[in-house]
Amino acid sequence: MPRRIAAAAAAAVAVLALVAGALEAEVGTDGGVAAAATDRPSPMSLTVHNDLEYDIDCFWVGANDEEALLMPLPAKSKGELNTFTGHRFVLKGGGTVVGTFVAPRGEAAEVYASGFLSGAEHREMKELRKKEKKEAKKVEEPVAVDDDLPTWDEVVASAETDPNADANAIEIAQRVLEVAKPGKARSFKLKAQGIKFRSLLSYNVRIFWHNGKGMGVPQSTLYAGEDMTTNSYIGHTFKFYKQHKDELVTSITVQKGQVIYLIQDGGEVSDKKLMRHTQEQLAFMKAYEEKAGRPWVAVYPKPPLENDNNYMLEPGNIGDVKKVRTEYGMFDCVPAKKQLPWNPEVHTDCAPGEGFELEIKTVSVEPRAFVVENFFSEVEAAHIRDIATPRLKRSQVGNSAKDGGYKSNTRTSSNAWVGRDDSPIIDQMHRRAADMLNIDESIIWHNGTGRAEQLQVVYYKDRQEYTSHHDWDGTSQVTRLVTVLLYLNDQAHPQAGGETAFPKAWTPSGRDGIKVPPKTGRAVIFYSQLPDGNCDDYSLHAALPVTDGEKWLANFWIHNGPRKNNEVPYTPPAKRGAAGSAKATAAGEGDAAASTATPGESVGEKLAEGLRNLVGTVSSFW
Repeated sequence: MPRRIAAAAAAAVAVLALVAGALEAEVGTDGGVAAAATDRPSPMSLTVHNDLEYDIDCFWVGANDEEALLMPLPAKSKGELNTFTGHRFVLKGGGTVVGTFVAPRGEAAEVYASGFLSGAEHREMKELRKKEKKEAKKVEEPVAVDDDLPTWDEVVASAETDPNADANAIEIAQRVLEVAKPGKARSFKLKAQGIKFRSLLSYNVRIFWHNGKGMGVPQSTLYAGEDMTTNSYIGHTFKFYKQHKDELVTSITVQKGQVIYLIQDGGEVSDKKLMRHTQEQLAFMKAYEEKAGRPWVAVYPKPPLENDNNYMLEPGNIGDVKKVRTEYGMFDCVPAKKQLPWNPEVHTDCAPGEGFELEIKTVSVEPRAFVVENFFSEVEAAHIRDIATPRLKRSQVGNSAKDGGYKSNTRTSSNAWVGRDDSPIIDQMHRRAADMLNIDESIIWHNGTGRAEQLQVVYYKDRQEYTSHHDWDGTSQVTRLVTVLLYLNDQAHPQAGGETAFPKAWTPSGRDGIKVPPKTGRAVIFYSQLPDGNCDDYSLHAALPVTDGEKWLANFWIHNGPRKNNEVPYTPPAKRGAAGSAKATAAGEGDAAASTATPGESVGEKLAEGLRNLVGTVSSFW
């Protein structure tokens, strides 16, 4: 049973002080490992209860007393953390410390904020929180900047004379514009849309979705000079705080049709290469949308998909069926030995059936989406569930590779990871999928130079869901290209929910959106990128709430390049080595001072004026 560290009563506060003091003696006041090997930090679950009448925030305290904001805690709420014994935390309200504590020994523990304060301190904190809310309202939303930046043609023309221009990026962007398919802009009733934050800051900031309570809901970190993409909704507000403080830098509200937002704090942008790169990016995005009829949401620049291993199924028309032969038959039994691949001389107890023909049916053209019935057997479905069940944990969202994932009400399922090397059945299914997708099975590995992730198994029940989201990462050259969903059980009945919805999918009726219900053996294929290299905003999808019964789903993702040990084809100036960046900037400043009237001068003036208008703003090029 979880341990209650503090309660509202003063006696509990005294107990907490004793426990915390004892723990600090064991782990050290800096949160370090104790001398005894038996006192090494171990994983544990921590639940923090804000049973106060006002909002507070929970911070992790590092070895050098630096503070990292973990989560806001609205009044009468609680939050869960996965942490380690001996780690230190501080609770704050309105910038004032409510209390500090150390994660104790054990697998789980609970903290109650009321245990830290007396009645008089309660009243004082309430007044501080009221003052904070009034100050927050004074932060004005930045003004959008539109036509002060140069066109794409002007950007290209100025490249030869501007020392800060990136000729490689412009060449890649030109190729994209050449191969981009002309299209007309579509209007959606749906409020969801992909957005991109571009940092013009010299420091990192934490992003919070503003829900009207405290600092809001933590989303991710926006790194200095970099981009970050996410799915959001028109009218949602995001706040940007300094990374280890609760100091607000700026805030934005998502506007219809506005994709990119430039983040500034009012200071001058001194990195001229970053300024030029931002100019090129905005001009390219404008030109691309004018031709393709849709926004550019991928990283800039990103080349078209030209490699044979990035083959994409042609959708044709909705309802078209393409037949593909696979020699990797289905299992109706489970081999006892795990050796890969299946071998009749090794797996003498169990053999798959004969090869068979797959029927791939187009269900959407935008995005490219297909349904395949009877892709796998009931035995194979049960086998995946059996492997995954003991591994299930609460699903998380976020960029786990850089920031770590976090739990969110947008995703309430449980999930587990199953490797291709877990059994010959899983290996056989990967080989079958390669035939279906017309790609080499050797790239569908999650290690080495493989392009796939492990099979993710997801379990839903009791109205659990995953709200609308994209599978792609718009900040990376290598990201998810294709998703294959495998339904591991049947929908309880047609009204039981659990469908996979594509709210932006185009249909002949003129109405947007399709839904695919779960059915054992059914596979859904959809692509998250376009042939021109852009990520597909129309691939937005959701796992609808399960209202009756349960839902088991497995999926694997294949990327447009190796996930590890890969050569990234392009590195934006903001992400290059510090020494190279400084040298390039210094050369640019010197050349600019020596130049007189050149064909690029008017572009430079436009850029300077446009970015001067960006000071203190968050803006879009259109």
